[in-house]
This record gives sequence, C-alpha cells and structure tokens, in this order.
Amino acid sequence: MAFATWREAFLFIPLIGLVILVAQLIIGTRKNHQKVNAWIINNQMTPPVTESLNHQVETSSVWSNAASCLKNRNCQLAILLIFGFTWAEMGIANFLTLQLTCEVGLDLSTAAVISGASGLTGWIGQILWGSFSDVKGRKRSLGIIISGWILAAALCMFIHSATLAWAILILWGLFRNSPYPVAYALLIDSSPRAAASSMGLMIGLAVGIAGILVAPVSGWIISSYGFTAHYLVIVAVLLISCAPLWFIKETVKVNKA
Repeated sequence: MAFATWREAFLFIPLIGLVILVAQLIIGTRKNHQKVNAWIINNQMTPPVTESLNHQVETSSVWSNAASCLKNRNCQLAILLIFGFTWAEMGIANFLTLQLTCEVGLDLSTAAVISGASGLTGWIGQILWGSFSDVKGRKRSLGIIISGWILAAALCMFIHSATLAWAILILWGLFRNSPYPVAYALLIDSSPRAAASSMGLMIGLAVGIAGILVAPVSGWIISSYGFTAHYLVIVAVLLISCAPLWFIKETVKVNKA
C-alpha cells in the first residue's frame, strides 16, 4: 500500500513464484536430489519418504493409506497437535496487522512489514529443531517448540510499540514453522507406507478445520474482549495441545548415555 494498490501486490506475488520455478528447474536435478538424499542418510537424519522406504512401497489405494494413517496412534495425535499449532498460528498471524494498526497506532504498510518479521528467523527454526529432533527425539523437539510458542503468544499481549513487535515476532519465528517438519518426520517414522497420506490428512484436517473456525472465533473474542483475551485463548489452546504431545510415542532411538 505504500508504493501501489492491492492489485499490484497480487501481480507481484506470482513473479516471485516464477523465480522459484526457474531456480527449481536449474538446481532441482535428479543428480542434485540424489546428492542431498545421500548426505541426509550419511548424517543419520530423516530422509524423504521415497528414500526412507528404499523404493519398496507397494502401490495401494488412497483410501487404504488413509485408513492406515487413522489407525495409527501417533498419526491421530499428530493431527490433534498440529490442529493446536495451526489454530495458534492463524490466530496470531490473521490479526497482527489489525493489532498493530488499531492498538499500537502504526500505519498499514509498516504494520504489514512487521507482521512478517517472523519470516526472518523462520528458516533457522526449521533447520535447528528439525535437526535436533533427528538426534534428541521428536517429542523433545516438539516440547521445546510448543514452549517457545506459548512464550511468544503470551508476550504478544504486551506489544505496544514497533520495536517490541519486531523483537517478539522475531523470537516467535524461531519456533513458528518448526513443528511442521518435525511432525512430518514423526509421521514418516510412525507409518512409512502411508506417510504421504498421513501428511495429507494432517494438513487437510488440522489446517482445514482450524482455518474455518479461527477467523470467526478469534474475531468475536477480539471484538468482545480485546487482544489480551485473544492471546490468553491461544495460550490455552497451546497448553491443551500438550496433551496429545504427551501421549505420542517416541520414534527416534535416543542415546540416553
């Protein structure tokens, strides 16, 4: 909005996708793919689904794979866990710009930029906690991640300046995107033959249902009780999400010595 209208914004976004597409065609060759997979396996990290099955997966129907996922306890619990994370993420991200403009008093363009501050550190969290989970276990990694989310969500109640918003959202970025790769790795470990279906179900159910519910519920809470109550509800959702995390069975053999 500082340089053009919303129409130009939607024209600019596809251009970013074209750059990524060209880079994928140049870098994402089969040879490079094999090098990456070999490095992952040699460093005892979680390989992609195709590699983890050693190409021995039998073709089966989508429905049988979905049924296999839903019968797996870790998959069921992962769906519940990611639902909590998704609720919290949408609750924070969808209303940050509104909070920064209405509560903090920033102009719309500045608020929009600050709302994306978590992206500056999001990649660090994905690499850090994903790698940590390969060594120390999925549950421990997810436990640290959900603790970071709870802290960041609680701190959002105290945002009253642009500087504080930057600091809190950059902190949140260290955990924001991290639960998803760790949860995917958990699904690959738990149900390798139905890993792709498990991921699809986790995304479809958790993200889909949360996406329908979060906006109206959070909007009503904010309009009726304010942002403090809104963030308290998010913290409560994350605390409740600790229950499925507690019952998840660890899939990584951790050297306790």
